[in-house]
Amino acid sequence: MIPSHIYRLSAARALMLCVAFILVAADASPAASRTGAPADTLIITMEQFKGFGPFQPTSAFLRERDQENSWHPAEPEVRGIPEGLTDFFYQVEMMDFVQHAWQSCLAGLIDCDMVRDAFRSRDVDTTRLTDSFVDTYVTVGTGIGDDGQRMAIIHSGGAYRGADGRAIIDLTGVEPVPLPDPASGNPRRDRETMVVRPVAFELFDGKEIISVTDWYRMSGPVPFGSLEDDRPTLVVGTYSHREGKLILSDREFHIYMNNRFTAGMYHPETTYLYAGQHRDGIWLKEDQLIQLGENVCLGNKPYRFDWVSADGSEIRLVHEPDLAHQPGTQAGYHVPVLEATAFNHEHDGAHVSLCALRGSWVYLNFWGTWCTSCVEDLPFLEEAWRIFGGTGDFQMIGVAYDTEAAVKAFLRDKEIAWPQILEGFGSDNPILTEWDINGFPSTFFIDRNGMIQKRQLSRYDLERELAREIGFDGPSGERFLAGDIVIKRAFPNAQGVTLVGEFSLPGRTPLYQIDGKWSRGFTAGPGDHRYRLYVDGVFTPDPENPQTEEVDGRLYNIITVAP
Repeated sequence: MIPSHIYRLSAARALMLCVAFILVAADASPAASRTGAPADTLIITMEQFKGFGPFQPTSAFLRERDQENSWHPAEPEVRGIPEGLTDFFYQVEMMDFVQHAWQSCLAGLIDCDMVRDAFRSRDVDTTRLTDSFVDTYVTVGTGIGDDGQRMAIIHSGGAYRGADGRAIIDLTGVEPVPLPDPASGNPRRDRETMVVRPVAFELFDGKEIISVTDWYRMSGPVPFGSLEDDRPTLVVGTYSHREGKLILSDREFHIYMNNRFTAGMYHPETTYLYAGQHRDGIWLKEDQLIQLGENVCLGNKPYRFDWVSADGSEIRLVHEPDLAHQPGTQAGYHVPVLEATAFNHEHDGAHVSLCALRGSWVYLNFWGTWCTSCVEDLPFLEEAWRIFGGTGDFQMIGVAYDTEAAVKAFLRDKEIAWPQILEGFGSDNPILTEWDINGFPSTFFIDRNGMIQKRQLSRYDLERELAREIGFDGPSGERFLAGDIVIKRAFPNAQGVTLVGEFSLPGRTPLYQIDGKWSRGFTAGPGDHRYRLYVDGVFTPDPENPQTEEVDGRLYNIITVAP
């Protein structure tokens, strides 16, 4: 199988620094770093969880074996197919294809020169190979039962070597499971319309053969598309992710990781990582993720994602202090030079320079009026600007990739208050080239010293970062609590409180603790307005507002704004 898609961040360009600076070191808590690890090296335990978590699903299609493929002689032999199933077809998923290829070569099943050539072309890490047999196999099959229903088979943990050196998997006794009805939903989007089974296999971690337990899934028949022979398209793949956390400079960071391949081995090219705030229930965008060798900022220090164990149970992050002095477009690098002239009406003709904004947090947003996601994010940017913008603490810059007429009309209609730079359509666009912009929106959250802290902040992400870095003292607090509706509620044991209301932006609007209460101000017109409070993700009737209304079986609190 191949992953549904692979994303890799583009290489950063080297440009002159505006100002060099040195980061203050932040000490890791003992729980974050394994005892005996070198200074500024973090070994983090990653706990396994069932499900996609905050990641977009990764899937592949179940296809019958291609007997013309040059690798076919190495495929394990399946025996004991359950009786009573017709139209049965299957594939054997190699949880570590590299080890499978090597042990098949040693067993004389395929040409070893072909294997070595493949290893050289892919720059395979041969330290993760062993001459011993490793049971890396999971079998996924489907057939029609006696009742006419399509059934699924997910089986593992039974491969052994026959007399001819071939790996054999026996399915005798494996009970098929009915697949979900296609009418129940699109399995690519509905996470529940699938069969999920635990699987057990082995991996070689460079020192020993280890036993691994994971979840594997099958969804289908998918109601769209079909295979070449008119059999239904079935979606298969692993169904898990890993999470860890650490404390740096008294701040807690959540780390999420998944394997973008549909197998169980965490290879460098298929392992993706996110580090930052808690992301439960929110799908991450691909360009928020990093791969091995790329960088992430934790506690205002740049770390390189340096290593992942074969089963994903541990990762290593290494502090890279020199990155703070090198220009680039990944997190942890100093920003490239940006010098331009503002375009919009309030700042028309003004000089814009990231160097001049040193000492402020900066949000740099590459966008276009034609970009749906860019326009959808605009209300959230306006809210962040309303609270934090235009002071010495926070500045925002837009770089529009668009036609002049479209941008002028859009800015005039929306009355955007922060400075905008116009970069017209064209392949020879110096700013887009220097910043390695390959998609829109592309955003950069830059600290007071000019180092990129995060990329691709959207919706309330920017506001949360500013609340943590700047807080609500002074003008920002006054703006934050201004409005026709002001919510201040005491939930002393809560980790997070959010609100969904007729007067809020789409989604769950976060409240923040000010003077010991979860607070926020909202603008609303006269009349009655419905809202719902969520405490740590659980709906909780407002304890200080007895006025409620039930609509379509859901309870809402009601708040009235006087004319």
